[in-house]
Amino acid sequence: MEVEKMRNPVAAWRSIREMEEAGYDADELHTEDLLSVFAAAAAVAVVGLGVAAVTGGVLAAVGLLAGCTGVALAIHLTIPLAPRLLAYLTTWRYPR
Repeated sequence: MEVEKMRNPVAAWRSIREMEEAGYDADELHTEDLLSVFAAAAAVAVVGLGVAAVTGGVLAAVGLLAGCTGVALAIHLTIPLAPRLLAYLTTWRYPR
C-alpha cells in the first residue's frame, strides 16, 4: 500500500503562482497543490487563533494576525475552487 505524501506547502504555492502567471485557468491547477496550501493555511489559522485566544498583549496580536492571514488564504483558495475540491474529496477512496 502506498500513501501519497502532501507536498511542501511553499513549493505547492510557488507551483500555483507559476501556473497562474503562465495563464492557466483555476480548473487546470493541481488539486494536490491546492490541498497542501489549504492545509497549511488552515493550520496557521488554527494555531494563530489559538495563540491569540490563550495569550495577551503582543503575542496575542501576532497570533491574531497569523490566524486571520491563514483564514484569508484558506478562503481565497476555497471559494473559486470549492466545487472541484469537494468533488476531489468525495471521490477519494482509501487504499485497500
